[in-house]
Amino acid sequence: MFTQAENLRYARHFSVEKIGRAGQETLKQSSILCIGAGGIGSPALLYLAACGVGKLAFIDDDSVELSNLQRQVLFSERDEGRAKVECARDKLFALNTACELVPINDRLSLANIDVLLDGYDLVIDGSDNYETRYLVADACAQKKIPLISASIYQFSGQLIALSHQSSPCYRCLYPNPPPEGVIPNCAQAGVLGTVPGVLGTLAATEAIKHLLNLPEKLNNSFVQLDLLNMQMKRHPIITRKDCPTCQLHKPLKDLSEAPKKANAIPVLTCEALKSWFDSGKAFTLIDVREAWERDICQIDGDKAVPLADIREMDVSEFKSPLVIYCRSGGRSAQAVYWLKNRGLKDVYNLQGGIIAWIKDFEPHKSSY
Repeated sequence: MFTQAENLRYARHFSVEKIGRAGQETLKQSSILCIGAGGIGSPALLYLAACGVGKLAFIDDDSVELSNLQRQVLFSERDEGRAKVECARDKLFALNTACELVPINDRLSLANIDVLLDGYDLVIDGSDNYETRYLVADACAQKKIPLISASIYQFSGQLIALSHQSSPCYRCLYPNPPPEGVIPNCAQAGVLGTVPGVLGTLAATEAIKHLLNLPEKLNNSFVQLDLLNMQMKRHPIITRKDCPTCQLHKPLKDLSEAPKKANAIPVLTCEALKSWFDSGKAFTLIDVREAWERDICQIDGDKAVPLADIREMDVSEFKSPLVIYCRSGGRSAQAVYWLKNRGLKDVYNLQGGIIAWIKDFEPHKSSY
């Protein structure tokens, strides 16, 4: 049954043949857990509340920063310093008072995920790190909860939809997470502010299609979006016979711990680099940043090889060992990963990048 206010609010849904009053009632009785209330979570939660999903839970342990406002549309300048989930609750309640809201000011972990997922019809994952992404994916697969996972990078994004009903899982597509730091996060690589808006809205759309069980829903597939060139490609996800999650049924702890050691990127601390300089040790220091960044600051005695050129560079001209650095360690980790895959063994990522180096040893230099 709908109130008079609801009849007015959802009139446009009632007119859609594939939704109608029955579909709207389904949404009203449904529940979704959203992982993250940031770039992806903001538009997803706004539209899910607006569309009348009955219960929305959202977990995030961050506070609002000014750097969030370029893309995280749930927040405003006056929210700076407040917990994101508190701001989200207030904004969503103002949008739809009939929606049950469950803000969770915490970080998702192996210790709490089992309890947090209980009772929800679907999960949207908008997290910005691989540890959380794989933990959510593994837990949803084992609990057979449908999962919509969205990620972003500069002008592009990816949307994954998995029903987990005798079907493939996230690890069928990506068996293990990449080594830490190899894929730069939003803070390191940047993103056009509208891109998470597109991906979050698509995630909400697919979530609603799954709740309504529409045959046209994106299911056991992923979509890659190139918004710079306005191209979209859809691919099926094929079940892997050796998948540790959906075939071998390994415990979550075993799944989360197994790849970490094998995927580790060798690091060198700034203290160790300083001792190498002081001792006169022979090595090559390579800066993979862009030219404009080097104009701001650099470490004396280094060589400039932009990240885009690392794959093809002639490593024979550099004295081993190699130490790779960037601003904070993300791009350099990616470079180390590529170089190790080419067979180089004595190559290290400078921990914390030039930001950490300047802070510890050359505070007189400009930073950014």
